[in-house]
Amino acid sequence: MLEKLLSKQTLYSPLVKIVQCRAVAKTYMMKLLAKIAKLEHLHLLKSDLEDIESVSRGDIRHALMTLQLHNTKGSKLAKANQLQNKRDVSYSNLHAIGKLLYCKPAPPSGLQRTGSLR
Repeated sequence: MLEKLLSKQTLYSPLVKIVQCRAVAKTYMMKLLAKIAKLEHLHLLKSDLEDIESVSRGDIRHALMTLQLHNTKGSKLAKANQLQNKRDVSYSNLHAIGKLLYCKPAPPSGLQRTGSLR
């Protein structure tokens, strides 16, 4: 995977050291998440903690970020998963400006547009 991001010359240079971290065990991750949730006064179900643990796949940083996001959003993971699949229909400012600038109005009635440019 690193070979896709970095050149072989850079990756295998004597100045580069590759550090591999093992995944955190599920039981340790669950205890840690429960302890942090208790300290932060979060009222999470065990299933919520299990969802966070399974999504993070042993990456403790990812689990903590997900827990923090869950805390700041104030919503359940199930609700976040439902919203993730929905399309955002609101336009950004740049998208709205693009719509205005590149708008192609319909020709006046009685006239027809041809497909070729002369």
